[in-house]
Amino acid sequence: MAGGRVAHVTLKGPSVVRELCIGFALGLVAGGLWKMHHWNEQRKVRSFYDLLEKASEVFCFVFSVLSPMS
Repeated sequence: MAGGRVAHVTLKGPSVVRELCIGFALGLVAGGLWKMHHWNEQRKVRSFYDLLEKASEVFCFVFSVLSPMS
């Protein structure tokens, strides 16, 4: 039985430089998304405390106007 030869694909190992580049790119993307998330949270907290401070000033002004003079 004289069969023909089957062409097998030669397996190569992973390319170290390519893997490093992919890892670097994914790390930059993930880090950027994480940083944007924290900037957004910081902006929310800052605006909350700014509103709280404004409300405190208004409350103190209204309270001082409405309080009876002794």
